[in-house]
Amino acid sequence: EMSASLVGSEMCIRDRRCSFHNLAGMICIRKKEYIQALKEYREGLSLAVHAYGEDDLKITSYLCNIADVYHSIGESQYPVDKNALEKAKLILEKVLKMRKSILPDMHDDIAVAYDNLAGIYRLLGEEELAKEYRLKSQDIYVSLKGENDIDVAIAYHNYALECRMEQDFDQARELSLIHISEPTRLALIS
Repeated sequence: EMSASLVGSEMCIRDRRCSFHNLAGMICIRKKEYIQALKEYREGLSLAVHAYGEDDLKITSYLCNIADVYHSIGESQYPVDKNALEKAKLILEKVLKMRKSILPDMHDDIAVAYDNLAGIYRLLGEEELAKEYRLKSQDIYVSLKGENDIDVAIAYHNYALECRMEQDFDQARELSLIHISEPTRLALIS
């Protein structure tokens, strides 16, 4: 039987190894070394699954990192690499499903998952889903944080961009004006 300190020590080592691979993956993405980033993130994911189990909330962060690589690959191509974006979409849909099964409906991590998926849907030309998910993200942030929060302002901005992409300029302008200062708003209106 292992002592509690030994088990805790092993978990600490696993956490450090997972963190190392995460950091290495982040560096690779910045250098646009996507294949190496995928290797690092997958190794971190494998270690995390071994340490925590595949249904642990921590796993969703590792999955998001992998989806981010596919997102970066997809956006870096012209025209966009739809295969890479489809992989990101599948992973992010899994993340949303996992988070919804673990967390309450009104949670920051759920809002982030909706927002991440909205960006992928937009790139894949699925405008209605993009707009729907941006709105869900926005609604969660407003419910959790009230109107005067930076995350809420960003959510309004993102939703305004969706409206703009759909040529709904009146709604985009209205949403864009919600979270700017009164003097700036008055200057823009006049």
